[in-house]
Amino acid sequence: MDPAWRERYGTRVDAYRLPSDEQERRDLARQIATDGYRLLEAVFEAAAPSWLREVPAVGVLRTVWVQQFTRTIGDGEQEVAWQGRTISRRAEC
Repeated sequence: MDPAWRERYGTRVDAYRLPSDEQERRDLARQIATDGYRLLEAVFEAAAPSWLREVPAVGVLRTVWVQQFTRTIGDGEQEVAWQGRTISRRAEC
């Protein structure tokens, strides 16, 4: 697990507040989308234990990401889009 994830996702959902600034919200959406893709890649990696793919929360995450986000990867860069809006400039994978 990326150590930064504890800080980003360790707060109880009832204590969490979205940033008020539009750009900060976009940055957060980009980071969440990127983290979700990273987690899904790790779970579906050939070396990962197959039982991870059977965890219900992984199935929910995959379904939500398919419905809400798209990702284009090319030349070591990625672009993440959310509901048809780009939320990330090109970034290294």
